[in-house]
Amino acid sequence: MFQAHLTPFYGLTASENKLHIFLLVQNVFDETLEGKASITGRVQLVSTADPTVVKTLTLGPANILTARGYHPGTGMLTFNARDTIILGASWDLSQRPLLDDAGKDLTTGLLHLGTDPTCPMDRTISDPQNFTVEGFVQLFDRTGPVVVPTVVFRFCLISNWVNPKYCPYVTAPCNEILSRGD
Repeated sequence: MFQAHLTPFYGLTASENKLHIFLLVQNVFDETLEGKASITGRVQLVSTADPTVVKTLTLGPANILTARGYHPGTGMLTFNARDTIILGASWDLSQRPLLDDAGKDLTTGLLHLGTDPTCPMDRTISDPQNFTVEGFVQLFDRTGPVVVPTVVFRFCLISNWVNPKYCPYVTAPCNEILSRGD
C-alpha cells in the first residue's frame, strides 16, 4: 500500500547546524485513501559503534513538509494513488550539551570535537561516526504503520560554519549515506 524511504542531510550554514531527516511516503495503492489523518511516528538514530547512543525525533502533523491532500484545519487527508507525503524532523546540533535520549552529552564522548586539520583556527570537528537511521509513520487509524527501511549514515559533528573562502566545506568521509535497507 505504501513505499517509504529516509534521507538524512546535515545542514550546516551560517544560520543552522542541524541534522535533518526527511521521510518520504508514496501511496502505491491503485486507489485514493481518504479520511481523518492520524499522523504519528518517530525517527531514531542509533550509533553503530555504541548502540546505547540513541536519539529519537517524534513525528506529527507539524512535521509535514509536503502533502497535497492534507488539510490542517480539518485534519483530513486525501492520499491519491502515486502521490507522496514528505515529513521532516531535525536535530539541532548546535545545542550544548548535545544530549541523546539517555541524557549523555555526545560532545564529551562519541562526537567529541577535536581540531579540524583543514581549518585549525576556526572550527572543530568530530571523528566520523556511523548511525543507523530507522523510523515509521502512521497516516490513518485504519492502516498500519509504514515502517521505513533503515539507512546507515556517516556524519561528523562540526562546531560551526566558516565561510568557504577561509576554510573548505567538510565532505567525505563526513556526512554521507553508506547504505540503504530498501
